[in-house]
Amino acid sequence: MPYSIDILNISGGTPPVSLFACDEFGNNCTFLGTTTGTYVLPALLQTATTIMVKTVDSTGCIYFKILTCDEESYFILTELGDILETEGGDSIVWF
Repeated sequence: MPYSIDILNISGGTPPVSLFACDEFGNNCTFLGTTTGTYVLPALLQTATTIMVKTVDSTGCIYFKILTCDEESYFILTELGDILETEGGDSIVWF
């Protein structure tokens, strides 16, 4: 089964917000979309244990988070105002 990312909520920034999945260095980014939903990771990232989730709003404001996990774990990103939090308590803040 292919690995995917579930985007449950998009808030903060200036819409529309573009969503990307990238390698851990911020290269090889693949556009996912601008709405909530389930996005299958591109083939390049299917075997990666570390990826970058990047968002860019319509004014060019960028935030990103490096996610590292093995096949047995996962992250849940939750939007709290302009802060995203992972299930483990890590935060991503708009800048």
